[in-house]
Amino acid sequence: MHLQQHGYVYKGNAMVQCPWPGCTKQLQYMSVPRHIRSAHLGVRYRCKRCGTMLTRREGLTRHMKTCAQVKLGCGEMYS
Repeated sequence: MHLQQHGYVYKGNAMVQCPWPGCTKQLQYMSVPRHIRSAHLGVRYRCKRCGTMLTRREGLTRHMKTCAQVKLGCGEMYS
């Protein structure tokens, strides 16, 4: 997101309102792009092992370290 091109020149931790039309969410300026991707654009990351949907790539990475579900060729799952 190029929020600075649209007049948003806040520092990283400054609290701002989401610039998305109709959204009244208050969040840190540095979190705005992530919020827009997950809340407004619906970006989700799916675990290939168990199918769990997560909103952040780093959440998926963390989840994959502990996910014990492995798909078998027949469609069954085991831990």
